[in-house]
Amino acid sequence: MEESRQANLKKKLDMDNDLIAADHQQSNRLVLQMIELSSTPIIHFQIFNELLGELKNQAFDHYTREELVMEVCDYPRMAEHQASH
Repeated sequence: MEESRQANLKKKLDMDNDLIAADHQQSNRLVLQMIELSSTPIIHFQIFNELLGELKNQAFDHYTREELVMEVCDYPRMAEHQASH
């Protein structure tokens, strides 16, 4: 029984880690788009602001998911990690 619960937890955490990795990739894509936009001769502030808003929302969602995973795992340094955000 214990082995089955551990296997189920590992499977869930692996899936959650995939989601967190996807969050990081999405954040990186948004930042790269913002860098590209800001390096053009004419900066389109409306588009830049939209990307910034999307990045803000994405970061909030990511931190919420990440903290949930840490809580489920009983991550011992969760308070330190939260403070870094």
